[in-house]
Amino acid sequence: MSEVLEGREPTQEEKALTALFAEIEKGQIELLDGAAKRVIELNTGLLGVVFALTAFGNQFPPPYLQGNLFAKVGIVLTLICSLGATFFALQVVQPRDYSYNRYRLDEMRSTLADILRKKSWALRRAGFLFFCGSLALGFLIAALVLGA
Repeated sequence: MSEVLEGREPTQEEKALTALFAEIEKGQIELLDGAAKRVIELNTGLLGVVFALTAFGNQFPPPYLQGNLFAKVGIVLTLICSLGATFFALQVVQPRDYSYNRYRLDEMRSTLADILRKKSWALRRAGFLFFCGSLALGFLIAALVLGA
């Protein structure tokens, strides 16, 4: 049995909540793009540390890496994770063409939802791989300290 509910004017709190969610929704794409750019920036720094550790000194590989299998594994894991995170972050900020009928709101809503879904998916993977790369870098530094 369906029941008809009486309508009422929203309260100030309800209006404020609706406005807040509208602002969040409006800024979602910029937020995702900004976060992806930050992951790319942080990965650049992370890769700089890895390259400094592997190419430090006048001979390659440095003496502290020779015979240290754990450090070598840490370097490879850090590189793989960092490059993977950069790849996914670039997927978020990469410009694309979207086809939709600008006179159909339902199609525009569907396209926007698809854009947000794809960007969120790629950013989650970038964040996970950045975290894994940071762990691998910690593993690498620990292997170098313990091997010294």
